[in-house]
Amino acid sequence: IEIKKIALYNCICAFILFLIIQILLYVGILENEHVVYTTDIGLVRERNDMGIGLNRIGLFVSAFIMNLYILIAHLRKFWVAALLFSIAFVIFYYTNSQTSFVGEMTLILAFLIYESRWRKILFNKTVFIYLPLLFTVLSLGLGIAVDRFPILNLLTSNRLYFTNIYLHSAGISDLLVGNATFNSITIDNIYIRLLFEGGILFYLFFYYIYYKAIRNLFEKDGYL
Repeated sequence: IEIKKIALYNCICAFILFLIIQILLYVGILENEHVVYTTDIGLVRERNDMGIGLNRIGLFVSAFIMNLYILIAHLRKFWVAALLFSIAFVIFYYTNSQTSFVGEMTLILAFLIYESRWRKILFNKTVFIYLPLLFTVLSLGLGIAVDRFPILNLLTSNRLYFTNIYLHSAGISDLLVGNATFNSITIDNIYIRLLFEGGILFYLFFYYIYYKAIRNLFEKDGYL
């Protein structure tokens, strides 16, 4: 089965499901969950779930955008970026789901870079090999110095603040072999989760497998 066919079926099913949910909302069978709360850093947030769920709506739309990207990536990059941004922004405007919006903007930025003259520079083997380490160190550094980056913390929905909390509460054994209680803290960062849940030893094991996979992926060419 071609990946574009799978993406097409996913987009059709997601669109139909979203349309049905909005109709059920309109006739009153479902209700929009409207929440207003104050974050740990004193910011007031107002969120809506459009009948799907406060956290699920972001994941739902992000999955739709990624499948849509697979379908239309061959078109002119301006129209691709404009369409993806429009969908992401409209959903963000109505739901205020920040984490998914930042992820969607990252996808669009990566697409624009890939279609530019910077492709061979940023999408090469060396960059991919060190990306997990870079993201991990950057996330830890920003988490430690979160007070200096309030805007970034806001954009990541307090994820940097939560990273800071765990680092101050974790012991040496937690850092070495991980801590299962980390699940009580919401940090949507795969590398930080690997490090905090599995510890440094498990993270190094993961990175070794990742390193071998990237070496095999770029066995012939130096860039994607």
